[in-house]
Amino acid sequence: MKAALVVALVLCAALCGCAKRKDPVKVYVLLPDNGTASHAIDSFPEFGRHNLRTRSDRPVHVQLARVRADDLQKFVESVRPADIIVCDSPEQLASLRSLQSESAKAVNVCGNAANCPAVIAPWVEAQKREAVEQVFRELTRQ
Repeated sequence: MKAALVVALVLCAALCGCAKRKDPVKVYVLLPDNGTASHAIDSFPEFGRHNLRTRSDRPVHVQLARVRADDLQKFVESVRPADIIVCDSPEQLASLRSLQSESAKAVNVCGNAANCPAVIAPWVEAQKREAVEQVFRELTRQ
């Protein structure tokens, strides 16, 4: 009887003490490598380091994807890993056909130093949108 009670208590402690880990939401930020936007984001010491969480308590992880400026079009239009796209100039954003409708919503992330428009990609799914908007607010607040 005592052995069964001990086993039950050990099982209860083991099962109750282990909270299920929630899978993180990965937010991909695409930007040209070695450009104005890349240097601006590198100057934000806290970008992506905050403990962002969704309302359902899932952690938000920021992944920067840096590509050559002339490959930006290819990544945006064919691969589409990005949730947020940051460009080096308004002209660069305007050259991305699939994002032209989003250019009116672009926000400058370079401050007074330059005009580096950032947009949330229109293909971001609803269940990921909350996390993407949190990262976008952090990015545009810097």
